[in-house]
Amino acid sequence: MNILNSENLIAQTETILKYCVLGLLIVFALATLFAFVINWETWFFGTKLDGFPAGIALGATWLAAALLAAALIKFPRMDPLLGGLTAVYFGFLFVNSSMTIQKVSYTHQGFSPVLAAFLILSIAFFIVALIKRYQENSKIRP
Repeated sequence: MNILNSENLIAQTETILKYCVLGLLIVFALATLFAFVINWETWFFGTKLDGFPAGIALGATWLAAALLAAALIKFPRMDPLLGGLTAVYFGFLFVNSSMTIQKVSYTHQGFSPVLAAFLILSIAFFIVALIKRYQENSKIRP
């Protein structure tokens, strides 16, 4: 495969993954904002929160998703960093939901497959953004 073709493939893959992750962040921000406005109840590592503590947790979850989505749009040169932060965000949601599922439901399924897929998608975006940045930097240096 030609080097130009591989760079083009990496760039296209990064663009696709970026828009997928951006869409997920927007959906999570809107869903969390909806819960924040309608009902201050949430689960935090297997503990049910309601009232002001739930409002803080929902507000922080909404704000993190909204800021990450806005930063992905506003600062395209920071895609590797933002990809890593997005992976941390979805990793937190995955661990939080896994602990809640295990403590509350007592089922054999100890995690959410949907959040696992979102975590894998955000990790893939992070890795591809790093590869693209490495390719860009290696073209500049002799």
